[in-house]
Amino acid sequence: MGKLFAALALFLLAAPAWADEERFRAGMEVGGAWRSGDTFAEALPFAEYSERNFGIGLGAPIRVRMQDGSPTDRCATPGLRCQDWDKPSDWLRILRHFDVGGPDTKAQLHVGDLTGVTLGHGSAVWRYYNNQLLDVWRTGVHVVAEGNTWGLSALVGDVLRFDLMALRAHGRPFQGALRRLEFGLGLAVDRREQYWLTDNMQASALAPDLQGSLSAPFRPTLVADLGYEIHNSDKAQVTTWLDGVLQLERGAGAHLGLRAAVRGRLSSLATTLEGRYAGQGYSPAAIGPLYELQWAMRNPAQLPAGWGSRVTAEWIYRGLGRVLLAMDQQQGQKLDTYVWYSSEPLGEWSLRAWAVKRWQRHEQGGSAVDLGQDPIDFSGYVAARLRVDGPWYASLAAGRRWRVHEVWATGQSPLYAETEVRLAAGAEWRW
Repeated sequence: MGKLFAALALFLLAAPAWADEERFRAGMEVGGAWRSGDTFAEALPFAEYSERNFGIGLGAPIRVRMQDGSPTDRCATPGLRCQDWDKPSDWLRILRHFDVGGPDTKAQLHVGDLTGVTLGHGSAVWRYYNNQLLDVWRTGVHVVAEGNTWGLSALVGDVLRFDLMALRAHGRPFQGALRRLEFGLGLAVDRREQYWLTDNMQASALAPDLQGSLSAPFRPTLVADLGYEIHNSDKAQVTTWLDGVLQLERGAGAHLGLRAAVRGRLSSLATTLEGRYAGQGYSPAAIGPLYELQWAMRNPAQLPAGWGSRVTAEWIYRGLGRVLLAMDQQQGQKLDTYVWYSSEPLGEWSLRAWAVKRWQRHEQGGSAVDLGQDPIDFSGYVAARLRVDGPWYASLAAGRRWRVHEVWATGQSPLYAETEVRLAAGAEWRW
């Protein structure tokens, strides 16, 4: 055993040829958090190994509740926040990420937190996030494989339950003048047995009139799409597409879109315009940024038939990061506006932010659909980190975190938000 430790010490101190690439990162972050009357002391140990086409990160937050505000919680105070570790899926948060493949490989695998996953043109899965609820952690999988004339992409929302899955295959079977045509087929399956995602809730705690609403029918989504590459060069790309979507037992819709992108030496800009027609009961891009929150509500309202649209603009500048703006209008009843920003990682400073604002019509003399108990009017989060000196850094995060009432009254939405502020200091070593 002594020889093993001596060899390990020699390996770490000998400064091998690849040491300048900083493949290893490890550190600790310590601070406090305030969330709607609750006060926490927090620590986050982490370790990471990465190279060009492989990476793995380990770590998990340790949150100790120091003060329990209103409403009171079932966890002991002071003590560990029990909602962080009361389900099997929570323990997988120790695996922060596992990645195989990179930009120069034909296949990529990501295991961990899913942030903004899109399959195909986004008619069924568009910028999906699997961890929007504070008390539920899900470890997801995203796989992409590309050949010369074909491609495959898939996602799993939770590797322990396989309750949400999506798959898309596409190809370019023709040569010559038709080589710009691309055909695709997609399938999305939601196997969740409840109308809302409340892993911390038992059916026996519900009111009797809610007992019959726990079962959800099997409603897969089928997608057939046709794309055409109008122009493709080193500096610009223009594509268009037509998608047909069928949500079994709900409705159908058609999406027509156009995407244009220009690339420069330091920056790039891409814009997308999409128009669609949705049949009665059809929910466009149902698996989207707010999907987890929508399913946390009991019986989300079905929108009437009508026209809708989506507009996005993404700007990337080397050294500053990327920003994406999006507006999604659904049948004249809902308008969601999104803003995302992320800086380049592992620099002297980093910043990640996202925000969504929802405008929605309510019933007024029978002229508009009643959208029910939908509390999602605004949501957002911002996290910043600044390197102070050497390995030391400071971090600040604030935003709205969404939770589900363990017990709620009839007519009340089970979904509610809490304001969170986190302040911490940490140290990170790289070698």
